[in-house]
Amino acid sequence: MNVTIVNAGRQEIPILNALNREVQDLHHALYPKIFKPGADDAMTDVFEQFLGSESVTVWMAVADDGQALGYTAFEIVERKERGYRHAHTVLLVHHLAVAKAHHGQGIGTLLMQAVDDRSRELGVDLTELTVWAQNAAALGFYERLGFRGQLHVLVK
Repeated sequence: MNVTIVNAGRQEIPILNALNREVQDLHHALYPKIFKPGADDAMTDVFEQFLGSESVTVWMAVADDGQALGYTAFEIVERKERGYRHAHTVLLVHHLAVAKAHHGQGIGTLLMQAVDDRSRELGVDLTELTVWAQNAAALGFYERLGFRGQLHVLVK
């Protein structure tokens, strides 16, 4: 199967919602006190904001038959110098989702390689993302791509 990375537009919001729904439902299953199931209406607003922002990029992985297999949304963030830190540029990955039927086929890796390529093109200092602690599959995936923990947020 040939897969192409394409820019998503507002017309793809229903597709993005469908791809995100599986992640949203997983988060709801792991953390039902935090995440609502489905939440397509709320995510439509999020995707509208992403696609309306000059600093956020939304890419989809599309099969040669036109089927959307996954997406990523990321943002370039310029962190200003402070008394305690240097100025630096971060590529912040907000979302990565791959349709469950296509897990294990390299789609997520392809999307993240494209993100890494963009990061290198722009001379970004760090690529950051967050993963929920109970999402072992995602943690393992990102670790295989070379991501390592840098900050632990503890809750009680």
